[in-house]
Amino acid sequence: MVARRRLVVILVLLLGCTTEEWRNADLQLDITGASWDTEEVARLCVVGVGILEEAMAAGRIGYTGVPDDIEITLTVDLLEESDTDGSGVRSGRAGPISFADGDWQTTPWEVCEGDCPACTTAGEREESGGRLLAVRFQ
Repeated sequence: MVARRRLVVILVLLLGCTTEEWRNADLQLDITGASWDTEEVARLCVVGVGILEEAMAAGRIGYTGVPDDIEITLTVDLLEESDTDGSGVRSGRAGPISFADGDWQTTPWEVCEGDCPACTTAGEREESGGRLLAVRFQ
């Protein structure tokens, strides 16, 4: 009987630790025709909200804390270099894309040619709440 109680307690602890927190995106941008390496860094610039830089990994990035009360304009860059002062050089770009026409947008990838400074913008993300913006590279 004691062994059975231990097994139940162990199962409850294990199952409790394996639950995933999942949230559907409020806004989504699908970028077509892009090729990337999992170690490349993408910079997402949302006008009036700020910048998020993330490694590409599986080709999906989530941008949290997007205020509910503003129209979203997004630019996505893949960076060849990024400096601590916020500047950078990009290898390609998608956008700027406005979400005024709907919550789900699709845009083609454009390869950078010549002098290609990365996007920049100022602003603040919401600490808690706000919308979730998902970007998928296809």
